[in-house]
Amino acid sequence: MTSQQFVHNFLTVEISTEAIQLAKQAFVDYMSSSLLAKHSPELIQLKTAYQEQLSGNCLLLGDTTAATASFSALYNGFQAHLLDIDDTHGSVRGHPSAVIFSALLTELENYTGKEIVEAYVIGLEIMARLGLAINPHHYLHGWHNTGTLGGLAATGALARLKKLSEEQTLTAMSIATSQAAGLQMQFGTPIKPLHAGLAAKQAVESIRLASAGLSAKQDFLFAKRGFFSVYAEEIKQGALFENWGKTWQIVSPGLWFKQYPFCSAAMAGADAAQALYQKYQLTAEQIKQVEVSFFYGKDQALVNRDPLTGEEGRFSIEYIVWLGITGQEYSLEKFSTKTLTEITRQELRKVRRYYIDEPTAPYTRVVVTLKNGQQVSQNITTPKGSPDNPLTFTEQQRKFYQTVTGTRANLIEQTLMNFETKHGKELKALLQEKD
Repeated sequence: MTSQQFVHNFLTVEISTEAIQLAKQAFVDYMSSSLLAKHSPELIQLKTAYQEQLSGNCLLLGDTTAATASFSALYNGFQAHLLDIDDTHGSVRGHPSAVIFSALLTELENYTGKEIVEAYVIGLEIMARLGLAINPHHYLHGWHNTGTLGGLAATGALARLKKLSEEQTLTAMSIATSQAAGLQMQFGTPIKPLHAGLAAKQAVESIRLASAGLSAKQDFLFAKRGFFSVYAEEIKQGALFENWGKTWQIVSPGLWFKQYPFCSAAMAGADAAQALYQKYQLTAEQIKQVEVSFFYGKDQALVNRDPLTGEEGRFSIEYIVWLGITGQEYSLEKFSTKTLTEITRQELRKVRRYYIDEPTAPYTRVVVTLKNGQQVSQNITTPKGSPDNPLTFTEQQRKFYQTVTGTRANLIEQTLMNFETKHGKELKALLQEKD
C-alpha cells in the first residue's frame, strides 16, 4: 500500500449523481453557516492582521473586499466554522465543508459548478477515509481533525479540480502533511475555527508550491516518520483503499447539518433537553439535579464543564442542556462572547455527566430530578440533523434565508441548487453584489 495508490484512486474515480446532489446541499449549508457569521468582530480582527492581502480577485464571503487566494481561503474557512453551525461528518470527526469549499472557492471563476462540486466530493472522501483509518486514537489523543485532516483533503480536492498530475498531487499533499495541525485545547476560542481557515490556506499554498516545481517526499502517508507514523496509533488500511467509486462517504454515513451554533456532540443532549421542556414546561426553580449520560468518549469535544462565556458554552453539555430544559432558545446571542452571569453559572452546577456502559446503540440520556422527588428522562439516539434524522428542506431553507434576503437570495439559492449546470463565475458575480 502506498500514497501513490491512494492518490491514483481519487484522481481517476468517477463521481455518482447522488453524490453530486448531496454536495450541492452541503454547499447551501456552507453558505448559510458562513454568512450567519459575517458581522462577527473576529473577522475584522483577521482582516486587520492581514491588511496587505486585501487585494486580489478572490471572494471574501459576505464582504465586498477582494483578496489574495491564500487569505480568501483563510478568511472563508474561519468564517464558515466561526459559529460552529457548519456541517460535520462522523467518519471525519470534524468539519469538512468549512475547509474544502473555502479552498475551492479560490478557483470559483475558473471552473464549472460541476467540476467544483465533484472536487468537493473527492475532498470529503479523502477526509473521511483518513478519519476512518486513524480514528478513534487520533481524535481521542487531542487532535482537531478539521485542522489535521482538512488541509490534506482540500489539497486533494484542488488537485482534482486543477487536473494536476499524480506526481504534482503527491508533492502538494506531502507539503500539506507537513503543515497538518490543530489542538482540541482551543475549543471554545476563536482559534478552533481558525484551524479550518488555516487548513484551507495550507491547501491553496501547497498546490501553488507543487505547481511551481518544489519537491517533497512522495510517500507522505506511509513513510517512516510520515503522517501515519506520527499521527496514528493504528492504521485501518482498508478504509483508505476499498470501494472507491462504489460507495461515497457523502452518501453513507452522510453529513450532519446543524440548526444551532454549538458542537455536534451536544446535539442529542439538546434534543433530549428540549423534549423534556416541551413535555413538562420545567423551570429552574423546580430542578434539583440534571444527569447527562454518554457512551464513553462521545463527549470528548465538550471540553467546558464550567463555561465563563456563551462562546465557551458551545462546548459545554452542561450549558446547552440547561438552556434546553429551561425553555431558553439556542440563539446566536446565547453563544456569544458575553460573560455568563454568576446565577447562570451556579445553575449549571446542577448538571452532571455520567457514562453509559450498555451493549446497545449509542445514545444520550438526560435525567432531571425535581425538588419534589419526581424524575423525568429522555433518551436520544439520532438527533435532528443527523443522517438518520435529517433536516427537512424547509428547515435548511430557514437557515439560508437568515443570511440573505430579497430577490438576490432566491437567485443565489437557485444557482447553488442547480450548480452542476452553471459556471462558477455566475455564482461569484451574485455573491459580489451588495445586499
